[in-house]
Amino acid sequence: MTPVKDLLKKTEDCLSKIHRLTEKHAKALSALKIRDEKIELLRIKVSASDERIQMLEQEVASLKLGTLVNLSGQDSKEIRKKLNNYLRELDEVIAKLSSED
Repeated sequence: MTPVKDLLKKTEDCLSKIHRLTEKHAKALSALKIRDEKIELLRIKVSASDERIQMLEQEVASLKLGTLVNLSGQDSKEIRKKLNNYLRELDEVIAKLSSED
């Protein structure tokens, strides 16, 4: 081959490689955009779950206080037992909310 034909061949090969790399880049950008959208949705879900957990923790605290007031005449062992049951229930609710994500 002549030097001009060699240069044309190399130029065509370079252009072909540039085209392939451009396509790969476009696909990677598309995949990145999809992942970014998924991440944003997961952040929203986590935020909602955190708010729900805080609300449930406040509710449990209110229930504990109400239970202590209502159980003031009973012995402390029974009060501790009920509090432990409430804590177990709270742990179960938190575990369920965590598994929803």
